[in-house]
Amino acid sequence: ALAKDELTKVLEEFQGRPWSDLSKEQQRRVRHLQQRSRINQISLTFFRGSLLYAEGRFEEALDELLQARQTHTHNLPGLYAKLGDCCIGLRRYDEASQWYQQVLDLAPVHPTARLGLARAALGRRDHERALQEAIAGVSQAYNNPAAHYFCARVLRRMGRLSEAIQSLKIALEFNSVFPEAQRLLSVLYRKTGQPEVARQHLEFARAASARISAYHSGAPLPEDTDVPLDVDWQRPARIGEVW
Repeated sequence: ALAKDELTKVLEEFQGRPWSDLSKEQQRRVRHLQQRSRINQISLTFFRGSLLYAEGRFEEALDELLQARQTHTHNLPGLYAKLGDCCIGLRRYDEASQWYQQVLDLAPVHPTARLGLARAALGRRDHERALQEAIAGVSQAYNNPAAHYFCARVLRRMGRLSEAIQSLKIALEFNSVFPEAQRLLSVLYRKTGQPEVARQHLEFARAASARISAYHSGAPLPEDTDVPLDVDWQRPARIGEVW
């Protein structure tokens, strides 16, 4: 927007003068501002679509991002992945898979696209394919907690609860401030007959949610990421306990 405003002022300044009368420096300045203004407009379309997606307005986001398809050529994998995400939100799983596959055609090592294919397969209840793609996503970004979490979701659907628990433990090793993972771990421990451990992880989930809410409200994040420590500080001391 700033580049466009500056370009308008410069064009007004040179109004009525033939292009050939402008110095090389003036011509260079106009071209530079035209280029910046064009890039800003292209980026605006992509970011507007991304914002609509974040707000859950998937149909509008899809329309906006499709407009950017012809111009947002500097990062097509990112654009196609976001289009796939919109289709997932609309439960158009086959269409989502097509977008994610286009990402992989351009960038074969792309964990986001692999997890997108896993989400689409899970939406179609193709659990074997979902697990295959989720494992591929983990292999491409082992330190991504979301990849391990999604593996756990698929394994749970397949009834492989002990493996799902292990995947969640790995996810939490990378990020303990992960309410969804803590909550799912609580569910799985309850299903496997460990109610006390399940209750503990439910507390951890609440503590993690509280941290995230505090951050969104503007509070600074603590230096550590030890959610169990948060729970310990919130719990009253027992008689005879030394702090």
